[in-house]
Amino acid sequence: DGAVDTAVALPASTGARLAMAAGIGAALGLLFGGAQALALRGVMPNRRLWVFGNVVGWAAGLPFTAFFPSLLPDGAPMTAVIVTGAIGGLIAGAWVAVATAPVVVHWAMLDDGVVDSEDAAAPV
Repeated sequence: DGAVDTAVALPASTGARLAMAAGIGAALGLLFGGAQALALRGVMPNRRLWVFGNVVGWAAGLPFTAFFPSLLPDGAPMTAVIVTGAIGGLIAGAWVAVATAPVVVHWAMLDDGVVDSEDAAAPV
């Protein structure tokens, strides 16, 4: 019928790398968010939300650090590797920020008295 399929399919190896990066990102989010939650003990309520936001943000963001370099051909110049890595890192950081921002806003509302601390979940 003359139709052209314009869908772009990632090679299986790239998909596997992205899935692995998401899993590693979730583990890193748990590690980093958990360590930060320990530091926030006694300061902020419901630190589980902070850990959850980190898990989601890192799981969503870290694959970008694997995806962008995978777009480069073998033997690409180091400048291209650095630029694509930086772009992936910026996007990964943005995902972590987007996932943790609602928790920070909630804490700020608690601090300003907009939300009653009794309405907030019990501290972890």
